[in-house]
Amino acid sequence: MSNKTTWAVLSDGRYLRIYFNNGEDKVFAPLRVEDLQAYAELHYLTVNNKPLNATGEDAKAKKLNYAECHADFLAAQHKEGLFDALILGGPGAITSSLRDALPEALQGLVIAEVAEDLTLLSSDVIEAQLAALI
Repeated sequence: MSNKTTWAVLSDGRYLRIYFNNGEDKVFAPLRVEDLQAYAELHYLTVNNKPLNATGEDAKAKKLNYAECHADFLAAQHKEGLFDALILGGPGAITSSLRDALPEALQGLVIAEVAEDLTLLSSDVIEAQLAALI
């Protein structure tokens, strides 16, 4: 067993679903927005498609670049020490955009990519597919 925490970041281009493995067997569990304030804030941003501090016309003018927003979130969480490795999943162009938006240090943490939108699958199916990758 390893103490290495792996986050599987699944994107449909707008929304993220995150699963994590704490190095125990090959078991992945979903990260819930209740478990991490920054994850809840990210969900708010993506649902509303505007920055937290934007209002009125300013909000309409500030559309989010989802890949950059997700990369910033991941960089901040890595700085907090919440994961050691990444698995990226999503349609090919989405996965490429996210990988390219990641800082170079985080790009080096990507251990696998799944060029398929897994976000609409049930958790048990996702967890089984992810377990096969580590």
